Amino acid sequence: MPIDRLSPTALPLVLIGYGDIARRVAERRPDHPIISLARHLAPPPAGHRAAWAALNFDLDRDEPPATLPPKAIWLYFAPPPNDGVVDTRVARWLAAIPPAQHPQGVIYASTTGVYGDHHGEWIDEQTPANPAHDRGHRRLDAEARFDDWCRARSIPLTVLRITGIYACNRLPLERIRAGVPVVCLDESPWSNRIHADDLADICTRLIARLEQGKPVAGLFNISDNNPRPMTELFLATAAHFKLPPPPCLPLADVLAQSSPMAREFLSESKRIDASAIQRELDWRPRYPSLAAALADCRSEDMADGQPHQLGASSLTYGAPHLQPISFNPFCCESSMTLNLTPVLFEQLVDGLVEHGWYQWPHAVTDSLCQALLDEAEYHDTQGHLERAGVGRGAIHQINSSIRRDEIKWLDGHTAAQKAYLDQMAELQLQLNRSLFLGLFEYECHFALYKEGGFYKKHLDSFRGRASRMVTTVLYLNPDWQAEWGGELVIYKEDSDEKLAVITPQMGKLVVFMSEQIPHEVLPTHKPRASIAGWFRCNASVMGKIDPAK
Repeated sequence: MPIDRLSPTALPLVLIGYGDIARRVAERRPDHPIISLARHLAPPPAGHRAAWAALNFDLDRDEPPATLPPKAIWLYFAPPPNDGVVDTRVARWLAAIPPAQHPQGVIYASTTGVYGDHHGEWIDEQTPANPAHDRGHRRLDAEARFDDWCRARSIPLTVLRITGIYACNRLPLERIRAGVPVVCLDESPWSNRIHADDLADICTRLIARLEQGKPVAGLFNISDNNPRPMTELFLATAAHFKLPPPPCLPLADVLAQSSPMAREFLSESKRIDASAIQRELDWRPRYPSLAAALADCRSEDMADGQPHQLGASSLTYGAPHLQPISFNPFCCESSMTLNLTPVLFEQLVDGLVEHGWYQWPHAVTDSLCQALLDEAEYHDTQGHLERAGVGRGAIHQINSSIRRDEIKWLDGHTAAQKAYLDQMAELQLQLNRSLFLGLFEYECHFALYKEGGFYKKHLDSFRGRASRMVTTVLYLNPDWQAEWGGELVIYKEDSDEKLAVITPQMGKLVVFMSEQIPHEVLPTHKPRASIAGWFRCNASVMGKIDPAK
């Protein structure tokens, strides 16, 4: 269909460069008119219902089509030229666009390579760009050209500084089979990655925000927020597909044998803080770790040596078919580190000091949350849970008018529990270093609220009368809907004033001072699972031991 006849019912998408990510974005927008500009004629994705126009287009030679529609959304995925420090392709494209073809918004796919080497330190969007190679300079030049052009025309621009992109069909299987050496783990540079589907999801949300008249303009790092040594990608992939691990060599030896592009990647080590885009879009990755992605890749479905990705599966709370569970320790071990960037931890500390509480979206990976949810469901079906009471020791009692949930204490005997308890041990260490709280140990239990379950307003600890200092609540249910209730209400100290009503979304960790913050669990209309925990000081006195629980 000629592009001047595209349907006006939705904003057209102009995909400048049509590769894997552009294809995934197009698949997510079947009702949008789409124009593909690439060096090949891209067919429409299966199920595409709106107009589709594919043009054979060379950014080094061709002028933008004269019939390019106005008020379109541009997604610029095309790479820069192979040499120089200027992106001449972006320069030619922007210079040739007349006012009648100005877009509604622009999304430019850049790279975190513009930051250069930071010797493994954490960096965020405030870190100055300092490219170490011409490739990074070309990307930085393109960012600046788009920024100047869009500012002069009041067009919203979103620059995505993207880390390494991976997926089941983008894994280094041929390198592993060929026995190409990797850097030994103790010298491996830090690397950062984003799953191709997660990147496409981000682009889709940015498109929706532009169409809603609420553009997300600015510069954003794109990563799963789970940096790992680069060599882990090769070792984990080999282990998943039951291949021999690649041999390792010292970093200097691998650099000497590598291509110029590979040397660029190996000579840059940094850990990317990509929390800003998650907050801005209220989004979290469906693949928060390499282990979560590998779980969806299987060798028996491989074609041409590459694995195909499976659809993600999920268990329904209380499913009667659950069997005794055996957890994949690799999955949980790969999620051992909290999403604890320096910026996030500073916000957490500030929240505790200034307000007494903090909510932390995406603190724990979905894969670990799912493993813990599976455990909670299993224990529920097996009758291992007990009704929760109020009070401790001699004054403990069951009172269903105050509290209506069922619990089971964690003991660290499964890989999922150990991974979570290790994360809380890390948080305990950081809190003690920053706030000098003297936290001595951590106790926690699964808390399952059936339909109608609640917990009336209460304090977890009374000043000077107990040893619980800091409370944590981790939510486990995926895709929780607002109409299902079960929110946590945070109250002002010594008041009925509500400070926050918190939706129990998977991976969210709420942290608050046990003696200071009254709180309540509102009635839930769907089964709801969480882990409630407490960091405690050592209240043993006169030789009398004060154990957890």
